[in-house]
Amino acid sequence: MTVIRAALWRMAVMVLLPATVATVTVASGTVASGTVAPVAAQEGEGPAELATDLVPPWNFVTATEAGSVDEVFTGTVYVEAVFRWDASREAFDSWQKALPASLNSLPSVERGDALWVRVGLAETWRQADAPAARPVDFVQGWNTFGWTGPNSGASEVASLLGADVVIGYDAASQAFLRYAVEGPSFLNSLVTVRHGDGLWAFLSAPGSATIPASGAPSANGDVIEEEPVPMELTSAAFGPNETIPSQYTCDGADLSPPLTLSGIPADAVSLALIMDDPDAPGGTWVHWVEFNIAPRTQIPTGAGVLGTQGRNSFGTTGYGGPCPPSGTHRYFFTVYALSAELELAGGATKAQVLAAMEGLVLAQAELIGLFR
Repeated sequence: MTVIRAALWRMAVMVLLPATVATVTVASGTVASGTVAPVAAQEGEGPAELATDLVPPWNFVTATEAGSVDEVFTGTVYVEAVFRWDASREAFDSWQKALPASLNSLPSVERGDALWVRVGLAETWRQADAPAARPVDFVQGWNTFGWTGPNSGASEVASLLGADVVIGYDAASQAFLRYAVEGPSFLNSLVTVRHGDGLWAFLSAPGSATIPASGAPSANGDVIEEEPVPMELTSAAFGPNETIPSQYTCDGADLSPPLTLSGIPADAVSLALIMDDPDAPGGTWVHWVEFNIAPRTQIPTGAGVLGTQGRNSFGTTGYGGPCPPSGTHRYFFTVYALSAELELAGGATKAQVLAAMEGLVLAQAELIGLFR
């Protein structure tokens, strides 16, 4: 794992090096994954779509379509750099937005490539998702590849590839996940490989495998059920990573913005809502805490009391809008669908609400707004 972490560190260093550096050679590699949500195509429409949530700074994800880096990442705003490991050369090829094309060693990517993607702010990357099976050849040692098959257990993936070790990456926690065929099972932190994950695999001998189609049964013969539609939080007032209008801030009427929630689990008993600013100079500033909200799809402008109000960092209850002292700040609106109501009194803090909901979260959705 030390060598693998070193590869990620070297990639981070490369981003900071002078523009004349275009490739880093390392002895071995790493793994990353993002949150992915395949969207099935309807009859008469185009191909299925893969929506991948990219979070700062690093993600390890799969390209499901081929083209130039600019083409494949069309529609993204905050992608700063893309890296691909070349196992035969034991080197990374790279594309960096800030560099001229002549200095980028990664002009294009192929379907199934595993890519390290660095972003400055969170956003969703959408690409066409071809479901066909895909043959892959592996060299002896470390290989990186994109998992274009169905969601599968890590042990199934290792068996299919003939790999000794499979490494994944959790973008949300920026942490590596590991599955090793040999050794104590309690040391394995990689349990499930999701469609669209980037992976590293160590093979003691060269080999080849066919990654099954994304709609095929998993490696053990079980049919992978379609995942439920993920819960999604949106606002009619601003889009993801867009500026929050001043009427919802201390510069205006300081009203809470309108929010729309879709995909609420059918068995949800209550909702909890937290809005905070991780960019505040003294640490995360909490703007809004509400819990024991009856499941609902619409939260109107200036909503008032929705359920039970918690205490914010202003020392009050209810909503307190963005009011940054300087610079652009990010404001995270997060809604949690819970399997029970929380046994908390009004005025509970964000920390108390998060502790009370442990083990009760059925789904969660996030919307990020900006203000300066």
